[in-house]
Amino acid sequence: VAADVQEGSEEDFGKWYDEEHIPLFSKMPEWVRTTRWVYKEGGASGTDDSLKPKDGRPQKFLAIHEWTDLNVKETEAFKAAIATKWSKKTLSGATSMDIREFRLLRTWKRDGGKYSLADTCWRTLLSFLLESLNRTEMGKL
Repeated sequence: VAADVQEGSEEDFGKWYDEEHIPLFSKMPEWVRTTRWVYKEGGASGTDDSLKPKDGRPQKFLAIHEWTDLNVKETEAFKAAIATKWSKKTLSGATSMDIREFRLLRTWKRDGGKYSLADTCWRTLLSFLLESLNRTEMGKL
């Protein structure tokens, strides 16, 4: 999930991840881990300007959620985790959000320089919010 949030709401956005969002995900057996990133520098290339990020940069925040099973988004626990009052408030404050879903293709490891396919099919789930939350309640999404 790549996102920008309204000015002045970054602290609450991080607090929501730390105190509610990830603790709820971590209770689900399908959850492997989540990593959060903040944009540092870079740009976009290509000939189709419509595909380039707004203002020439991607969203400021990126969260990668890894799951053992993408069907987790159909569970009651997952739906409840993204439908809390705090989730709705926080996500409605997003000024942009890019949500995608990926399947792990390969992992390269430092030892020996060889790549290997993952033993378990870890998948990164990035399309959960738009499918699961009411867009009207989300406001700007």
